Amino acid sequence: MAKQMIMGNQAIALGALKAGVNLVAGYPGTPSSEIIEFISKYKNKTGTYVEKANSCAMCKRVLINAGIKEIYVRDNKDEYHYIDIQK
Repeated sequence: MAKQMIMGNQAIALGALKAGVNLVAGYPGTPSSEIIEFISKYKNKTGTYVEKANSCAMCKRVLINAGIKEIYVRDNKDEYHYIDIQK
């Protein structure tokens, strides 16, 4: 495989795909939108479900429908917080 330069969000997307992520939900128009777009290119090959949720409520609905009960959200480099989706 030839080496190529990629941007940080592409690296995150590739890492997620390599890790076997099967659901990606995000809000379009944010800095992380590139992750969704990159993964979308490979969704047919990987079987990853990609949802561009237009609101936090829609994103939460996608997570609930996927059967996800809890998530951790990264606030900054060193801090995360826990969210119980079912509440």
